[in-house]
Amino acid sequence: MDAAAGILAVEAYHAGLVRTSIYDADPTGSNGYLAIATKISAARAKLDGTNNDDVGLGTAQIAFETGTANFTESTIVNGDVNTIAYARTTAQVLSIVYAGVTGGGGFFPNGLNGTIK
Repeated sequence: MDAAAGILAVEAYHAGLVRTSIYDADPTGSNGYLAIATKISAARAKLDGTNNDDVGLGTAQIAFETGTANFTESTIVNGDVNTIAYARTTAQVLSIVYAGVTGGGGFFPNGLNGTIK
């Protein structure tokens, strides 16, 4: 379990660095990088079957619960309003890597071998 947690942490840092680098290269969206990253996020959300658990790259208007102030936050972290990463089931992850096809497709055209829990 410790090894899995360590891998998860490293991959989260990598994802944050990639999203930061893309945002830094195109902070206004004029180069098209933000649009591409947002399309990738939308595809993941659609392929996992939720259609709502992925955040595109850019900024979002956030209102405090009190309604007293609004501010713009970056969406460098792909998470919910509490910056908690979205949880996905094994079936949702497989649906993403198989590009929505059951048993194979996308990144694994021939599927995966073995039992996935």
